[in-house]
Amino acid sequence: ITVSFGNTSGTGASASNATLTDAFVPLNSSVCVLEDGDYLLQGTMNATGRYTSDGSSSFIRTLSHSTLVGSGEFTVDTTEELDSYGTINGTFSSASGEGIFSGPMVQPGTFHVVDAVPGSYDLTVVFEDGTRIELNDGFSIPLVGSSQASKVEIAGGSISGLLVDTSGEPVEGTVMLLGNESTASDASLDCEETGTAPCLIVPDENGAFEFGPIIPGNYTAQIDIDADGFPEISQSYFFDSELDMAFEFPSPVPDTSDLTFRLLQDGTNVPDLNVTMHLKNGTGEPVTALFDNGSNSYMAELAHGVWILNHTLSEEMQVWEQIEIGDEDISADYEFHTSHLVVGTVYYDEDIESQVAEPSEGKVLDHITVEFHWGDFSTTADTNGTGDFSIVLPEDAVVDATVQLSGAQLNLVNGTRFTVTEDGPMVDSELFDNLTMIARPGYTVEGHVNINRLDHPYHSFYGGWEPVTATADNTETDVRWHGQVGPSGMFQMVLPEGNWTFNLDAEWLSPMPADLYVDGKNDTIDIMVYPANSTVTIDFFLDHSGDNNASNGTAVTYPFRIVSTESTDVLYEVLANGSEWVSEGVAELSLEPGSYRIDVETSDAEAGDPFGTRIMTGEP
Repeated sequence: ITVSFGNTSGTGASASNATLTDAFVPLNSSVCVLEDGDYLLQGTMNATGRYTSDGSSSFIRTLSHSTLVGSGEFTVDTTEELDSYGTINGTFSSASGEGIFSGPMVQPGTFHVVDAVPGSYDLTVVFEDGTRIELNDGFSIPLVGSSQASKVEIAGGSISGLLVDTSGEPVEGTVMLLGNESTASDASLDCEETGTAPCLIVPDENGAFEFGPIIPGNYTAQIDIDADGFPEISQSYFFDSELDMAFEFPSPVPDTSDLTFRLLQDGTNVPDLNVTMHLKNGTGEPVTALFDNGSNSYMAELAHGVWILNHTLSEEMQVWEQIEIGDEDISADYEFHTSHLVVGTVYYDEDIESQVAEPSEGKVLDHITVEFHWGDFSTTADTNGTGDFSIVLPEDAVVDATVQLSGAQLNLVNGTRFTVTEDGPMVDSELFDNLTMIARPGYTVEGHVNINRLDHPYHSFYGGWEPVTATADNTETDVRWHGQVGPSGMFQMVLPEGNWTFNLDAEWLSPMPADLYVDGKNDTIDIMVYPANSTVTIDFFLDHSGDNNASNGTAVTYPFRIVSTESTDVLYEVLANGSEWVSEGVAELSLEPGSYRIDVETSDAEAGDPFGTRIMTGEP
C-alpha cells in the first residue's frame, strides 16, 4: 500500500533509532521517530499494523489484472479493540478519490458474479428507477469461470414523431413521456438528460423528435399545448424486452376546444360521475370528463368533430347527447331523461322457407352482438349463454335492433323495429315483456365506396378520410340496416332476400344511392361519392441549404405534371406561364381526393434553362 501526506509518502513498517526534535526526516532516511513517539515517513516501504495519521493522508491501491469486489459505503472506524486492521481506520475531515478501470470486464453495462453455483439462472435487470425486466433467455454459469463477458441483450424501444398543427406548422411544446406511476407534473427534465421516464421529449425547430432507447415497459406519451391538464394527444405504448419496437407519435396535433357542462336530474346538478365521450365516427380514443368541485361542473378538451355523450344513471335515467365541437369553447347543461330496461332473446331458424312465428326452444344464438340504432345514436349488447340480452334505452325511442351473422355455410339475419315504453318494447302496436328476435338465413352483400368513378376507392390514406357508415333500406320493412365502411372503402352486410337501397350517412361526401336485388347470386354493390375538390399549394424553389425549407430557398417557376400513383396517366399539366402560378414559385391546383406524384423534367442550363438542377422532393 502506498501512503502519502503533505509532500512525503511512505509504505510499510520500519525500525529506526533516530529521534528528532523537529518535523523533518533526516537526509537519506525514510522513517524516523519523534520525541513523542510519532513516526515520520518518507519514501516507499512495506507496512503492516495500524496507521494513524496526524495530517491529511491519501491511500492508493493499484490493481492490475485483478478482480475488485466490493459493496456498501466507506466508513471510518476508530475502535481501539479491533482484532485486525485489514481496513483503513482513522479520523477524516473528508474522504475522496478516483478509480481508473480498464478492460472488457469493467466496460459500462458489465457485471461480475463470484462464488456462484454453476447452472442456469433466471435473470432480472433492475434499472435505476426501479423498473424490473425479467429476461426469458436465462443466464448460464459454467463449471469453470471465464474472463469472457457473456452478452445479455435487452431490446430498447423508441418514439418519434412530428409536432405540427393541422396546417403543417411546427407546434411549440414538448412531449411528456410518463411511466405507469407518474403524472404530467413529474415530467420536468429533458429525456436526453434523465434517460428514462418521466421526462420531456423536446422537438427541433421543425417539430421533429425522436427518443430512445426506452426501457421495456408500459408508457404514456402525451402533449398538452395549453397546459390546462387536458392533453390534446395521449397515446399508450408497450415496449417488449424481446423486441426492438419503434413507435410513431400521432400527428398532426388536432384542433381542440373546451367543453364545460353540468348533468342535471330534474334540474338538480348530479356531481362526480365517471362520464366518457367518444367521436361519433368511431375514430380516436374515448375521453373521460373530469369533475371540478370548485365550479360543480364537468370539463373536457375535445378535438373538433361530433361527439356522443352517454351515461346511464340507473335503469330509469339516461343521458344521450350529440355534441358538435368547433372553434369555440362550449358551456352547456345536459338533462337526464327517463329510460327503461329492455330485455330480449335471440333465436335462430335455419329453414329459409319457414313461416313459423314462434321460436324453437333451445335454438338460441349465444354470445353474439345485437346492434341498436335510433336517431343519431347507436349502441350494442351481447347475448349471454342462453341467448338473452338486456339494455337500457331512452323512453319513446324508435329503435332498429339488428343481428347480422356471416358464416361459412349459413348466414343469419334479423331486424326488428320497436318503441321503448314503460310497459316494455312495442312492436307493431303490440307490447311485449321480452323482445323475441328469430334470425333466419340471409345473404352476404359486399359493397364498395368509390370516389367520382369506379375503381377509385374511398381509401384511408387520403387526407381527411374518416370512417362512414353504409345503410340499407327495404320497402317491405321499416328496419334500417347499418354496416361500417373500412379503411379500404369496402363494407359488408348480411341481409334478407329482396330489393335494397344502399346509401351513406355522410352528406359531406355527396353519396349517390344505389339499388340491388339481394338473392345470393351476385350480391355486390358500388356506392359513388362526389366530395368537393381540395386546393393544393405547391412551392418550387432552389434548395441551397438542402433542408427542404422554402423560406431560405430561391423561388422558381417551372412546368410540371401531376400523375396518379395508381397509373401513368397525366391528370394535370401546369405550364411555365399557366394560370395556376399565383406568385413566383407558388402554384395552386384544385384536385380530387387521391394519391399523386409530381413529375418535372430535369432542367439544363446549357440548353437555355435559367438554372441547371432536378427535383429533389415531391413525394406522394
